[in-house]
Amino acid sequence: MLDALKRRRRGRKVAWDEDGLPERLRELPSMLTYGERALLYSLGREAAPGMSIVDAGCFLGGSTVALALGAAERLPQPRTVIHSYDLFRVDYSARTHYGPLIGDRQIGDDLTPVFEEVVGEDLLRYVEVHPGDLLAQRWSGEPIDVLFVDVAKTWDLSDHVAREFFPALVPGHSVVVQQDYVHEWLPWIHITMELLSGCFERVAVVPGSPSVVFAATREVKAGDLPAHLRDLPDARLEELFDRAVTPYEGEDRSILECARAVLLFELYGPDRAVAHLDALAASTQAPTARFETVWGQVRGWASA
Repeated sequence: MLDALKRRRRGRKVAWDEDGLPERLRELPSMLTYGERALLYSLGREAAPGMSIVDAGCFLGGSTVALALGAAERLPQPRTVIHSYDLFRVDYSARTHYGPLIGDRQIGDDLTPVFEEVVGEDLLRYVEVHPGDLLAQRWSGEPIDVLFVDVAKTWDLSDHVAREFFPALVPGHSVVVQQDYVHEWLPWIHITMELLSGCFERVAVVPGSPSVVFAATREVKAGDLPAHLRDLPDARLEELFDRAVTPYEGEDRSILECARAVLLFELYGPDRAVAHLDALAASTQAPTARFETVWGQVRGWASA
């Protein structure tokens, strides 16, 4: 199954080797799976000379370390190739999952020192850090080889990523990793990638994770994107979402159907979302533990 999900880009496979994962990446404090770490490490190692890597939503630096370790292997001398973006502020997730790293920092405190500690002085030489609200930041226009997206948590952020970074992707070379794709809360990601399906090809799904890899096949132009994705007609948003999730099966499809409920809530309110979730539960045979957890969380949110 895994081999069937790996396609070619630039004459090479988008591939990753969990067994060959450096020990530093295994011990990394990160919510990324080993498969995701191995993928980013491989992409950092294979990135094209003269092109940038964008790490959009690096949190405490797990994705930055994976990309930078790969880049360090291929570059004879350290130089800035990775651009890491994040608010770098303590939030509930950081406090909950990374208490020992966070220490006595409170919600809203600066996380830059933690990021720098996780990444380390040796790898920071490959990184330019862009702290603050991504919506206030602009990309230089330099060509991007690898775009890792873990920041598209709202309609506006997803729009901004598409407007700022997608036009800098090079057809036939660049890849986009949407880390929140097989995920229940962010339906605008699926809609965006389907709206731009003429510009991207889905080339890999990282098993056991939310990450999906897309290869750039055509230049993304300004006219390809609406000013605001949410302003598209409701029926059009539903159509794009439906097309986006059709290729998926099994547990992945079940998770994506929970994301459909989030979209229905956004468009029509809680009743439509709850009705969809209840029908989904009734029709799902042999539900997995992950599906039951996700379904319960979305159902509780929609009916609150």
